[in-house]
Amino acid sequence: MTTLRVGVIGGGLIAQVVHLPEVAGLPERFELSAIAEPNRELGRALAAKYGIATTHETWQSLIDSSEVDAVIVCAPNALHAQILDAALDRGIPSLVEKPVCLTSADAARLFERSRREGTHMQVGYMKKFDAAFARLLDDVASGGGALHHATAVTYDPGLGRFLDTSVIGAATSFTRSAGIAENHRA
Repeated sequence: MTTLRVGVIGGGLIAQVVHLPEVAGLPERFELSAIAEPNRELGRALAAKYGIATTHETWQSLIDSSEVDAVIVCAPNALHAQILDAALDRGIPSLVEKPVCLTSADAARLFERSRREGTHMQVGYMKKFDAAFARLLDDVASGGGALHHATAVTYDPGLGRFLDTSVIGAATSFTRSAGIAENHRA
């Protein structure tokens, strides 16, 4: 079986906790061939930890290289549409962390383009099959009670500027984090 050469764009929390270890754990199917991370030290540390041959400081240089057969997009949400367009331009299949992008118009355009061009594009919705989440959806749908409180946390430092806090409440705060950059020193 031929292994698929995978590039990871973004080395933050979700890449470190989920994608890099999962892909590295399936060496018979995948090779982590490149990572794009603007923090040079973090990119090099992740490359060393996971045996990734090439590091890039920009997602553009990874996409423009011939080192990957597919990409996993773990970059800040505001960059998703640009990155996916570039991957589609080069016929590179992609798995993108949710949200696919910041507007429904961009999402519709990208999925239509993906279908039309025959290049796979998938969004990682990990909670879709989570038992607790499924139960919550069933309870709400069956009228099992009103939903009184919901909490969401984001680690995307740039996302706040796209949200209207007057609509979602003045008490909304945005967690700013660069992922688990400190862990690479361990």
